[in-house]
Amino acid sequence: MVGKPRVFISYARADFEKVRELYQQLSDEGFEPWLDVKDILPGEKWIFAIRKAIRDSDFFIACLSKNSVNRRGMIQKEVKEALYAWQEKLESDIYLIPVRLEDCEVPEWLQEFQWVDLFKEDGLTRLLMALRIGLERRAEVTRPKIAESVRKNKQAMVKRMRGLIAEQRNDLDRAEQNLQEALGLWQDFDLTSI
Repeated sequence: MVGKPRVFISYARADFEKVRELYQQLSDEGFEPWLDVKDILPGEKWIFAIRKAIRDSDFFIACLSKNSVNRRGMIQKEVKEALYAWQEKLESDIYLIPVRLEDCEVPEWLQEFQWVDLFKEDGLTRLLMALRIGLERRAEVTRPKIAESVRKNKQAMVKRMRGLIAEQRNDLDRAEQNLQEALGLWQDFDLTSI
């Protein structure tokens, strides 16, 4: 993985103060959190920026509170986008993490994902552990793929080099034949007839 692991944070506006603290904690721990009010530039199309950030993120944190679970709005759209992105992940991947900011119901469409209670003493520790284990799992799957890709590329390169060498041998053989023919013509050439 190049750069810091990216973490998209989805939240309700009423929870901004708690989320801003989470943003800072993640940043302090070596992650690159993404928050709309900090990362969407003036003039950018914000829906496009949000969708791109979700797709480009290594993790998606859905911050849940009484403010967010019982309201319609952008957080539901963002979670749906994350659920769509999650379909491309392995079952063992940690990607979508419901984070309860306070004691509240977890929406039915997120209940199959284990959530963490950030308001509990060990909440942040458990969240950070999940993020780090998620990175380790991804690396375990990626390393063999990279090794296989390198092996295949090496085999393909060796095959191509052998082909180039064979072509050069054929070219050298043709050049030698042309030289022999030219020498034969030169020997047959009668200078006295000029």
